[in-house]
Amino acid sequence: TRKSFIDGTTIFERVLPGADRMYPDTDSAPIPLDSDYIERIQQNLPEDIIDRINQMKEWGIPQSVYTYLLRKNLYPLLSRLIRELDVPPTMAGKFLGQKLKHTEGHYQSADRFDFKTIFDMFAFLKEQDIKFELAFDMIAEFYSHPKMDFQSVLDSIRFKKLPADAILDQIHFYQTKFVNIGRKQDNKTRKLWIMGQLRKAATGNIDLSELASKINA
Repeated sequence: TRKSFIDGTTIFERVLPGADRMYPDTDSAPIPLDSDYIERIQQNLPEDIIDRINQMKEWGIPQSVYTYLLRKNLYPLLSRLIRELDVPPTMAGKFLGQKLKHTEGHYQSADRFDFKTIFDMFAFLKEQDIKFELAFDMIAEFYSHPKMDFQSVLDSIRFKKLPADAILDQIHFYQTKFVNIGRKQDNKTRKLWIMGQLRKAATGNIDLSELASKINA
């Protein structure tokens, strides 16, 4: 602070603590912080971006989705899906980075959509012993109506819980049918056609990779 005189000159003046100080709050004594409190804060600091990228590489997540996941701050959700619910890393990455991104761009949510509820959706599937692949069919309905409970979402997409054997038992029927109606009688076309016939019933009830292997058997 500078003090002025009648002749127009000024000198530096340090105002003593009191009401005349411009920022009287700076006169307060420093507040000591407990070391445990500081350590807790340090533990909750977010990881560096490069550490998150390296972890996604280790998980085998497609690099094409990194930008979206980081920009939307979806990495913590991705990590929880993988570490807490055992969602396969590539599935979790593709769901958040591709399916969710597509849904966000093509559907309008009736209310503000909280990305954190996606964890609850996957947790519900695990609790109900439903395969995680069904989440790809659920997300459009759930995103559009975020207040809908998960059972209602299943009802809306007409999911029916079936034992895996009930689906596998239909393979022989469709193999026979394909022989009679298939225009191209090759294994690749046969497999794709049968997968197409069984996919809706199979999704959520049996791993699609397992179904594909049974068709090839």
